[in-house]
Amino acid sequence: MNEEKSYYYDDYDRAADAGIYDEFEGASTGKRRSSSNTGKTHKKKVRRVKKQKQSGRSGNSGKPVNKKKRRIRTAIIVLVCLALLAACGYILAKKFVKDKFEQVDRVEVETEDWGIDPRVKEELKDYKNIVLLGVDTRESDGETDDSGVRSDAIIIVTINKKTNEVTLTSVLRDSYLDLEEEGNHIIDKVTHAHAYGGPVNTVRALNRNLDLNIDDFVRVDWRSVAEITEAMGGLEVTVDENEIDELNKYIPNTNGNLNMNGELVSDVGKQTLNGVQIVTYCRIRKNDGDDHRADRMREVIAAAVAKAKTMKLSELNSLINLGMSKINTSMSSDTMMDLAMNITKYGELGSLRWPFNFDGAMIHGVWYDAPITLKSNVVELHEKLFGQVDYQPTDNVLMINEEVKMETQYYGEEDIDYDLLQRYLDTFGGGPNAGQSLNTGNPGNSDYTDDSGSDYSEPSYSDDGSSEEEYYSAPASDGGDDSGGGYTEPATEPAPAPEPEPVEEDTTTPEGDGDGQ
Repeated sequence: MNEEKSYYYDDYDRAADAGIYDEFEGASTGKRRSSSNTGKTHKKKVRRVKKQKQSGRSGNSGKPVNKKKRRIRTAIIVLVCLALLAACGYILAKKFVKDKFEQVDRVEVETEDWGIDPRVKEELKDYKNIVLLGVDTRESDGETDDSGVRSDAIIIVTINKKTNEVTLTSVLRDSYLDLEEEGNHIIDKVTHAHAYGGPVNTVRALNRNLDLNIDDFVRVDWRSVAEITEAMGGLEVTVDENEIDELNKYIPNTNGNLNMNGELVSDVGKQTLNGVQIVTYCRIRKNDGDDHRADRMREVIAAAVAKAKTMKLSELNSLINLGMSKINTSMSSDTMMDLAMNITKYGELGSLRWPFNFDGAMIHGVWYDAPITLKSNVVELHEKLFGQVDYQPTDNVLMINEEVKMETQYYGEEDIDYDLLQRYLDTFGGGPNAGQSLNTGNPGNSDYTDDSGSDYSEPSYSDDGSSEEEYYSAPASDGGDDSGGGYTEPATEPAPAPEPEPVEEDTTTPEGDGDGQ
């Protein structure tokens, strides 16, 4: 009995009882093998035991442990944990900011209401276009954003989605374009589009006349601009010699309109202006015209973006809290979030003013900025803004171009295309003056110049936005003021009139001009 146990239950069987050779039949339970294959099994056991014993010298019965690999695995786990924490922090921060963007006064707009041409939508798919509108609501007059006021500032923000390049394009408020008034198409100042139908009506007019794909707007009033500027600690701009007198002249007027108290500016040159000063700086134009006012507005926006990049997180948080309650927009919180997260990627802002070539047009006693021509200005815009060489405008632009040419009698290098003019009448109908020549006070089509070199003087007009009853004269590039002061024919030697005569009020446009300067 003892011999049988010694023969079958040897050291190798004890190893089997320990479960080392569980791949062999009966090894894990310690059962004896039959005598017929004992030798074969024994040899296998010997070889495996020797191998197992050899590997056991490293401290385990398994493979040796590589300490370097263990450290790498530990580092990877730590990094993954840190990345997860950072991602959670980013998500929480993003949600925090997004929640703030939900505070805005948001307007829901159907896609078709923007009036984007399908061809234009496809061609400009790599660009996001947003329009900034500054409306002239006057608290002293009890006005609100929805009271039919005009848009003083019309600035198109173009973002190249591939390069993150940003360009600001100011559209002159008096530009003579096709607008909708209660469903009827008329040729009028683009600033009136807001009075006729709000921000969406303005966007439709810009898309239709300039072949754009604008699908969002942001609207602020001048009080909002003043308060946001104050919250930023002022904005740095350059006040020129020819600006400081007009700036100080109208600061009291701005104080009255906004019920604020801003002081006068004492020096010229680069300096930080407060809220009231910035608003007045953006609005002055009697000294150098509407195109230079547009330049000042773009300068202020660029200064605001530059200042925001330098502000602390706590300061930005306060600014967002203030700003979100002051704006009216169609943008979703996701779109606003994307813009905010990419602000540091944007380089120096590009700057344009449209139309590039224009002249003053006196039509029925009202002053307009007539593009010469609409078609050529649109072609130039698409080349400069989107890199589209030899751009071919859409049918809408071509038809509107003929109506603008007919009414102003400014043809530029073009002839009248009566077929296109008839198509405009058939397509848009137009107001009571559609298809007619209305130019009664222009210097003549044969000798027009653009805004850079015209010596033609704009008609004198009364300044109803000032506390003083005075007449002012301005260059041809000035958009004029149709705020009920009326217009006279161009003066050959414009000069202030000591005793202004009553002038007939312009009743062809919405009440009040949206421009107190």
